[in-house]
Amino acid sequence: MLQDLDVRIVAPSCEADLRSEKFIEAVPKFLQSVCYKFPRVPKFIAEKRFVSLLSGFDAAYLFPGCSQRLLESLAKSDRPVFMERINCHTGTGKRILDEAYGRLGLAPQHGVTAESAARETEQLNMVDFVFCPSLEVVKSFVEAGLPSEKLIRSSYGWSPDRFPGLADEQSYDEAKPCTFLFVGYLCVRKGTHLLLRAWEKARLNGTLVLCGNIEPAIEQTCGKILSRPDVIWRQRSPDVGRCIGKRTYLSSLALKKAVPSSPTKPWLTVCRCWCRRWVPEGLRGMK
Repeated sequence: MLQDLDVRIVAPSCEADLRSEKFIEAVPKFLQSVCYKFPRVPKFIAEKRFVSLLSGFDAAYLFPGCSQRLLESLAKSDRPVFMERINCHTGTGKRILDEAYGRLGLAPQHGVTAESAARETEQLNMVDFVFCPSLEVVKSFVEAGLPSEKLIRSSYGWSPDRFPGLADEQSYDEAKPCTFLFVGYLCVRKGTHLLLRAWEKARLNGTLVLCGNIEPAIEQTCGKILSRPDVIWRQRSPDVGRCIGKRTYLSSLALKKAVPSSPTKPWLTVCRCWCRRWVPEGLRGMK
């Protein structure tokens, strides 16, 4: 039973209300102001703490961004190592992003290289199993040479309890204005340019709210749409939950994820197949 699992989560730091016996903050609070002046130090401390705890557990579960040093340490243990991947393989992502910037008439600005793609493949070959949140992510890893038997399909969800302003049931009614919310870095990789262009063509009765820092490429190519009165950009919102009301729909398009992270209502996305639930193709939206 899941409730019988003994789990420990190790992170460099966390919010005060999350600290517990099962959620370990590796960098003590009194040292954080010093450690975070050196970008690699918090990660190093967290990984050392993680390895020190491993002897009391049966398996290791890693999130993206761990070091080669940690993977080498875990490879010496006799415990299975699981790694979670959110996006498709870096090599596939590079091709997708190169094409996306090209369609905008811009040189690629994502910083992904063939060397980083090869490094990801090497790291994934060092673990036993990889969780993939969509079929397209699985395909990208197979294309990169990973054996399909180590790739485990998974999915993401969300907790409505974190957003008490939401109604249980929502449906789009063009007679009533709605708010469509995008939260995250407003960049080509997140498909923000596609969302803005879809919004311009859809002519919906509502407001598009964007919360997050913005990539210069988006301002350069979509500046006219960003200046529309029905588009609001908030560079930072400390409490995203307060932005979500009873007639708010979450908007998402991440080019490297291939599908929405949480295909659960209320969710408006310009990804293929999911969009048909909300937007008539060719009338108020586009594929």
